[in-house]
Amino acid sequence: MTVRKKQFTRPDGTEFKGWQVSFKDEHGKPRTRSFKRKSEAQDFDRTKEDAVRVKKEARLHSIPIEAAASRLQDVGLVTSAYRALRQAESFGPKAKLLSVLVDDFITACEIGRDGRKPLKKSTVVSYRDRLKPLKAKFGDRLASTITKADMREYRDELLAARSTRSSAKNVFNSASIFFGWLADEVDAIMRNPCKGIRVDVSDDDDVSIVTEDDIYSDADIAAILNAMDTYARKVAASKTANPEEKDAAWRDRSIVHVLIYCGLRIGEARALRKSDLNLAGRLLTVSSTVDNWSQITPAKTKAGRRVVAIPTIAVDPLKDWWGIVEKTEHELLFPTASGKSLLYRNFLRTWERAVKAAEVTYRNLHSLRHYYASKLIDAGYDDVRLTSMIGHEDILFTRRVYGHLLDKRTRLEKDVAAVDGVFTLRPARKRRVVSTVTVGEVLRKVAPGE
Repeated sequence: MTVRKKQFTRPDGTEFKGWQVSFKDEHGKPRTRSFKRKSEAQDFDRTKEDAVRVKKEARLHSIPIEAAASRLQDVGLVTSAYRALRQAESFGPKAKLLSVLVDDFITACEIGRDGRKPLKKSTVVSYRDRLKPLKAKFGDRLASTITKADMREYRDELLAARSTRSSAKNVFNSASIFFGWLADEVDAIMRNPCKGIRVDVSDDDDVSIVTEDDIYSDADIAAILNAMDTYARKVAASKTANPEEKDAAWRDRSIVHVLIYCGLRIGEARALRKSDLNLAGRLLTVSSTVDNWSQITPAKTKAGRRVVAIPTIAVDPLKDWWGIVEKTEHELLFPTASGKSLLYRNFLRTWERAVKAAEVTYRNLHSLRHYYASKLIDAGYDDVRLTSMIGHEDILFTRRVYGHLLDKRTRLEKDVAAVDGVFTLRPARKRRVVSTVTVGEVLRKVAPGE
């Protein structure tokens, strides 16, 4: 007997008697359902097997529960498709349109999904933007009616509409995360319809792969730093520049040194505090970043929180700036005049001016991080040490981004070691001694009469 009487407690503390039905769901997991009246519990108990069978059929064949109920009634496995469907729907939350569920997903990301921490504001905004095409296409449909064929069609439309495969993949992956949330966390659907559908990205389309063309040369870096230094000294000697402009010039010069020689992301550099800098030990602690709304937030991953060694070449510029910022009451290492975090667009103008003055090809600020990684690779750092130094969470991601450079260094090392086996040294042959007689002497020997 699966129906039994049970004592329940209301939120206000009062107790009442009810009825509970124990059963196994379509996944074979034990479940219970409670009712106020015995008749309701018995009615559910009589039809629950049909309801479980309907949900299992829908899950196995990735079809809506309505279609599963009709199919099982046609073959005589359920007595009433209508009653089985009603019971199956009662297992989970009420059906909602996909557009409503997308909004629920965004809200869950903001407050924290299933016990997780709330996502960063920039990540939530990214999900909202990337799920707009999904809402536009399927917003007026129930999530349970969306099939794998629908999502294949959606993928093909993304590939045709997006400028790169990588962009299409990011949008499709967001849809897959959303449907995974519906299936695994809120039980709104049986199965993620995106599962198993691929959006492959070739090396040419993968913008994360770094090649030698993405990296500044040593000469380019020297020219940029010289331009930054020249500008800072020019502003410092100017009689028209105000103190804020002079401080900003030295600050920006120091930031560029940190990006180049410590490999920080620009958001990480903007979030540095004065307490993070240890000039005596030549160490820099990275624990935070600045998001798109200029808010300082903890590093996104555990690996992003790290301690970076400061090369000697970057110490003097940092000392120059420390002599200025140490006297202020500001908490940040690279603040604005008011003590707030530096705006990205303002620093970007400084960077564009420096690149133009240096007369080198313009690359974005992240290219300085690539330069840092490439120098570590050239110095013999393997992928494990490189991952730790640059703050990647996944070594596979490091290999994907910098694998080309790592493979090239490994190949060159093997070539140097193996090339002598191809071109072996031969023993020196004894050189023939050639007579140094002149042509005139030879002619005199063969001339007649002599």
